[in-house]
Amino acid sequence: MSDNPRPVQRAYTLEDRDWQNAFGDPDSHSGQRLRQDALQEMDKSQSPAYQAMKQSFAQIDRDKDGFLNPEEISQAAKNIPDLQGLADDWQAQFNIKRLVNDGRNDGRGISMNDVDAFGAREVAANHAQNDPSEFKLAAEFADKYFDKISRESPGFITRRDLDQLIDDPSLKVAFRQKFLLMERYFEPISELHKDKILRRREHDGLSREDIKALVDIKGDFRNLYNR
Repeated sequence: MSDNPRPVQRAYTLEDRDWQNAFGDPDSHSGQRLRQDALQEMDKSQSPAYQAMKQSFAQIDRDKDGFLNPEEISQAAKNIPDLQGLADDWQAQFNIKRLVNDGRNDGRGISMNDVDAFGAREVAANHAQNDPSEFKLAAEFADKYFDKISRESPGFITRRDLDQLIDDPSLKVAFRQKFLLMERYFEPISELHKDKILRRREHDGLSREDIKALVDIKGDFRNLYNR
């Protein structure tokens, strides 16, 4: 056993100046380019099934109806080994096709929108698993600076609020990734607290109660989608 014990990591405490520290000199690249760079950094680890569907969607979709059904996935798995696990798991296919409501056609299979949502969830879950402290900090940051982030709809942080921050060229990379985490987890965060507000759907925004519930989650965030 080593005589030098591993140092205990101190808890991070947000300070008032952290909002100012999140911004710096505007980058020479556009906000959209910076978003893509940050996403590529976050997207380094995704499942083989996601990558296969993303890259070969048109090839797998044999009837060209815009949806991947179980038979098509099973046939494609004969030539694309990365799809074998998904082909053998009908429950997983069912869960993926439910990620995005494609209207009356939703029951026909997995759409490209479903594939994108599947990839986003995997990235967020992987990031939360590998670096839960970073996601915890993102939640605390959103809680402390809720009023500064919430611009479009009083009392809620909307997707557009997050998009405006993420695409701001003056936002530093480390903070851009924090807001990307919030965006990736948008739906499950919005469901952490039931916001009983007339004519407002749960996914329209993240309420203060949603964010506080997120901050209060103990341990890591791997099970956030299973809550």
